Formats: sequence, C-alpha cells, structure tokens
Amino acid sequence: MDKSPLRGVVLFGDSVLFGTGASHRKFGCGRILRSLIDVPVIIKGRNKETSRDGLKRIQRDALEEDKASHVIILFGNNDCKLIDYDKAIVGTKEYERNLVEMVRLAKSKNKVPIISNLQPIDSGLFRKTLPDIAKLMVEITPYEGQKKYSDICNQIAASENIALADIRSSLEDNLKETLAADGIHPNDAGHKIIAEEFLHKLKS
Repeated sequence: MDKSPLRGVVLFGDSVLFGTGASHRKFGCGRILRSLIDVPVIIKGRNKETSRDGLKRIQRDALEEDKASHVIILFGNNDCKLIDYDKAIVGTKEYERNLVEMVRLAKSKNKVPIISNLQPIDSGLFRKTLPDIAKLMVEITPYEGQKKYSDICNQIAASENIALADIRSSLEDNLKETLAADGIHPNDAGHKIIAEEFLHKLKS
C-alpha cells in the first residue's frame, strides 16, 4: 500500500462529497475535512453522477490537479438507482470495472487512490422519498441493493492493495443519528463522521 507523503487531496465522486443531506454545505464532509487538515482539499463532487460519468472526467478533475497527491474516490449511490425492475443505471459489473479503471489511472499518474465505500441507507425512508424507484425493487430491499455496491468498494480496496475509507461501518453503528430525513444522505453528524474517517485514512 502506497505511503507517499500527503501534499493535498481531491475528493472525487458524487454529491455526498459537497454536503448533500447536511443542513448547510459548510457542514458537508468535504468542507469539514478542509478545517481538519493543513493541505489543500479540492472537492470535485457532482450531483446525480455515476461512476460512468466520473470515469469520463477523472483525468481533468482529479489527475491533472498538481496540488493533490491523493484522490479519494466515492461513487455508487447513483449507480445503484433503478431504471427498470431490478435494473440499475450502472450494473454491478460495470461499476466494478469503472472503479478499478479509476484506481489504475490514478496510480499511473502517481496519485495515491483511496476508495470509499457507501453510507448505509434506510429502506423505509427511502421508499417514502423515492417511491417510484422503490417500487421497482422486487428481489431485494433498497438497503440490500445499495449495500451490494458498497461491498464492491471493499473488494476493490483489497484486490488493488489500496486504502479503504470505511465510512459505512462508522455510520452503521449510529444509523438513525447520522442519516438525513430522506433516509439516503448523511446529516450533519454523518458528514462529520465521514470527514473524520477520510482524515484517519489520509494520516495513516
């Protein structure tokens, strides 16, 4: 596992990184991390983006960033959304390929990749927030469907010998206290836990 000195970090992924679910963006995990660390933190999260979208922009938005030595990659919350009965926007096999390609591209550009798994969700609240998507889930619950994608992140960290930011375990311990009212995104407390896990991985 790479032990390169930390000069800066790009947070690269979906809208969780810039604070969706928090009461204000200043309480998002990205901005909290900025307040906890004395190197540049560049937030490159985008709303509704999948790993397929991220793969198209990783070169420009993350790997060409001279100030950053490390890249934290967090995708999956949008990949797993259903567009038909038990059919996700990005299937698990493509999702895995996309993340592995991002990790390998980062390594090829002498960046240190860290992969983050996904925050847990609440199936009951998810069904109230996104009923049209929830009704497409026949075989598994929203929680189970999203967890499959999170588990892939764990597997990639092991197979590619890179660090895993395990935000899921920390949030799962206090699920009701760390989820926003939509049952999907972290709240202020959840974002603080995510920032602390990112910091822990960067310092280690």
